[in-house]
Amino acid sequence: MLAVVGLPMAGALKRYVEAYRAWGRNARVLVITEPLWSVPMSWIFFYRPIYLRELAFSEAEIGLLYSIPLVLQLFMPLLGGYLADRFGRKRTFMLFDAVGWLGAVLIWASTSDRLLIALAFVFEGLVSTTYAVWECLLVEDTGLEYRASIYGAVQVIFLVGSLLTPLAGAVVDAFGVAPGFRLISWLALASLVAMYAIRQALLVEPPATRLIEERGASSYREVLGALASDRRMLSIVVVNTLAGFMYPMAWAIPLYLTDERALGLDPGLASTFQTASAIPSIALLLTLTPRLAGRALATAIRASYLAGAAGMALLAAAPHGAYCAALAASALDSFRYVASFALVRTYLNNSIDSVDPKLRAKLLSLATTLSAVASLPAPAASGLAYAAGPRLVPLLLALLSLACSLLTR
Repeated sequence: MLAVVGLPMAGALKRYVEAYRAWGRNARVLVITEPLWSVPMSWIFFYRPIYLRELAFSEAEIGLLYSIPLVLQLFMPLLGGYLADRFGRKRTFMLFDAVGWLGAVLIWASTSDRLLIALAFVFEGLVSTTYAVWECLLVEDTGLEYRASIYGAVQVIFLVGSLLTPLAGAVVDAFGVAPGFRLISWLALASLVAMYAIRQALLVEPPATRLIEERGASSYREVLGALASDRRMLSIVVVNTLAGFMYPMAWAIPLYLTDERALGLDPGLASTFQTASAIPSIALLLTLTPRLAGRALATAIRASYLAGAAGMALLAAAPHGAYCAALAASALDSFRYVASFALVRTYLNNSIDSVDPKLRAKLLSLATTLSAVASLPAPAASGLAYAAGPRLVPLLLALLSLACSLLTR
């Protein structure tokens, strides 16, 4: 049985190796160094709210702290698009990414001062300046047919980091919440320093930067004009914005699984759902993304969001205590995750190439900003929906996923 299962995965890994050889230099550097960020930072993201609670922050105060980066995301990506065109992709990316993450993690590792902790969230918000710039570096020197495999690899690395979270749990169990979290933060800081040293030495400016130097930078007016004239690109920006609205609603799903008004599962049993979603996501990313190019991407996005809609509808319809139905719903919803974090971004980047590569930095910055704007009301909206009736949240996610499927051109 293991041999039978292993054959498709071996084939998928072979296709990834073949795709890797066709990636551009920057894509290789960013993907190879990605574990130095993804593994320790997934641990920090998981234990940070627990650490804040240990420091006697109230739930309301924690919510306010988490809103700081969201506010900065409203305008910093737009600034990043301008700076990337003005000063270059690599320089803008390295400056804001390094200052943001190193500043934030250094504060987590060294102090419990409440004002400095708030400053750590400000540093984290600065990183949003680089969201679009990172994507430019990631894909601009790679052919269109290989970009899906790049996004797939990045998401696989992050999911593997999440699966390794029990290692951080062992540290917290051994040293306690506060000392354990600070030790994890010091480990993360060392890992990030190594990552930035490698990236500074090996990353290069992509060809689009030279194109901008020759032809001049684009304006946001040109970007809006390009969106208005290309229905396919406009549709994927709308889908990306809806995905930004859905993402913060995920907080309600663990609550839904354990709430007596909903499924009422045991909290220990409910903890298996992250694995139930992560494993299919990894399998899909390994087997699906290296195969996709051209119009097949749009078909895959529509099918993935349709599967996600079915998963959330199944979760909403599942009776009290229906563990197997909820597990199946989680597996189906993993298709939506793959679409939102790998396929949509690939399709958007490829659509830009068909219009004008010079627009990439500003258009991705605009898409990131729209997604951030959409994410702001999502926690409150999902909270109100949950208060009115827990099953309204998966129903809303099902409808939004269906809309994403129908809107994709």
